[in-house]
Amino acid sequence: MHAWDLDRFVQPGRPTVIVARTIKGKGVRAVENQDGKHGKPIEDPDSAVAELGGVRDITVEVPKPTGDDKPHAFEVGPLELPRPEPGEEVATWKAYGEALAALGGGRGDVVGLDAEIGNSTHAEIFAKAHPERFFEMYIAEQQMVAVAVGLQVRSWVPFASTFAAFLARAYDFVRMAAVSRADICVVGSHTGVSIGEDGPSQMGLEDRTICPYCGVGCSLTLHMQDNQIVKVTSPTTTTSRAATSASKAASASSTDTPKPTRPAPGDR
Repeated sequence: MHAWDLDRFVQPGRPTVIVARTIKGKGVRAVENQDGKHGKPIEDPDSAVAELGGVRDITVEVPKPTGDDKPHAFEVGPLELPRPEPGEEVATWKAYGEALAALGGGRGDVVGLDAEIGNSTHAEIFAKAHPERFFEMYIAEQQMVAVAVGLQVRSWVPFASTFAAFLARAYDFVRMAAVSRADICVVGSHTGVSIGEDGPSQMGLEDRTICPYCGVGCSLTLHMQDNQIVKVTSPTTTTSRAATSASKAASASSTDTPKPTRPAPGDR
């Protein structure tokens, strides 16, 4: 394509996406658009190079980003984590939302993402406190993890939350994030069979296997159980330590007894 083909589609200040319909092996008759040829060496590479125009050394200059390449800095105050009174009952998912909002108040690099169940994960507490740093990802768990990976590349500390059961949909993205040594915090709520009446479709039973199964030894899994945190795997990373701060506040005198408002069927 030439630049003039795109001029009428480009809007200043907004991203442009190109969706291209491609043909495998285009330009080489021996393999062009043929089944069973992908991923295999060409029998006559010299002829293929000749068909494609011969050996060339082409340098394509692309526009470079402008600015100082530094992310926006938000104003913050002192870090004051919630401290429930001894014996006070607080649902772990509500404690998570309150701790994350407090963490965001003391750290301007913390951002929140949720898969449209913020009223259950209580990520909405963070969203209300820091709307400019919250990303509603809707029913797209894979995309939520992908966006979290992109945010951490830009020096943000992302906390991505949804039901633990729904994180199974994003397993491959979590695995590839681990392979890439991405520094993210993935939070799955409503784990195990204790959610009862919501039924098996909502029960997170497989989530505990995701990070250990990555097999790359770069994850820290925290599982909150009554008044303590059980560490499943290690070692820690920078973001994991930030997660630990939120987890400690969330685990203090917490219980899963109170049941938050759930979205109506079809509204998730």
